[in-house]
Amino acid sequence: MKLKSWLLAALLISAQAGAIEFPLEVIESIDNTRVVAFISQKDIDAAGTWEPLRSPPPVALAQALDAVLAALSQHGVAAESIRLASAELKEFPHQPGHWHYLVRLKKTSGKPHPRFYVVLMNGKVIPAAMEPEAYK
Repeated sequence: MKLKSWLLAALLISAQAGAIEFPLEVIESIDNTRVVAFISQKDIDAAGTWEPLRSPPPVALAQALDAVLAALSQHGVAAESIRLASAELKEFPHQPGHWHYLVRLKKTSGKPHPRFYVVLMNGKVIPAAMEPEAYK
C-alpha cells in the first residue's frame, strides 16, 4: 500500500515538473559585447514570424524604441537621461522566421554604462545583460 502511495506521489510530482517551462538563454553580440537574455518560448512564438524582403517588419525600429522608453519610464528612468547607442535587427538562433531588435542604451548623466533590451516583433520588451567574463 505504501508503494502505491509513493508511486502516485512521484507521478504527480513529475507531471507538475513537466509543466514548468524554463526560458531560453539567448546570447547575442552587439558592438563587440556579448549579451544574454532569458526569453520564454511562448513569448517568441507569440511574437509571430516575419519574412524579411517580403513585407515590412511587424514592429518598426521607431516602435521598438518607443516600447523600450515606455518600459524604462515604468521604472522611473527619464528619457533625457539615456541615449541610443545602437540597435540591430536579428533573427533568433535556431528559430527561423522569428526576429527581434537588440537595443543598446547609454546613460547621459553620471557614469555611463550600457543597458540592453530585446524587443520582440509584437513589441514586448525583455531586459538583457552583458554576459559576464568567463574565469579560467
